[in-house]
Amino acid sequence: MISYDAPRRAAIGENAASLPPDSRVEIQGRMDGDPFQVIIESNRYARKTARLEGLVFRDRHEAMNLIGALQRRGVQHARTDGRVGYQPIVGRIDQGMTRFEG
Repeated sequence: MISYDAPRRAAIGENAASLPPDSRVEIQGRMDGDPFQVIIESNRYARKTARLEGLVFRDRHEAMNLIGALQRRGVQHARTDGRVGYQPIVGRIDQGMTRFEG
């Protein structure tokens, strides 16, 4: 996967966030030659969490769109560690609130 596969990456995240209760999806691969990992879990009460590491975004807006898509799919807690170019970016969903650093 390359950084310009944004629509594919967004679809993977959004579809995985539609998990039934007591489920887990883990996706690993390489993006622009660097490893990435996406883990989305839904506990037995359908409470969803996500951890996305190593994703490469074109810009901050693209990263915010991915976090927003996860939030709309019911993910209550998430952390995205990625980068825009060579600049690290961290996005979070914590108790329904989103925030970004970087």
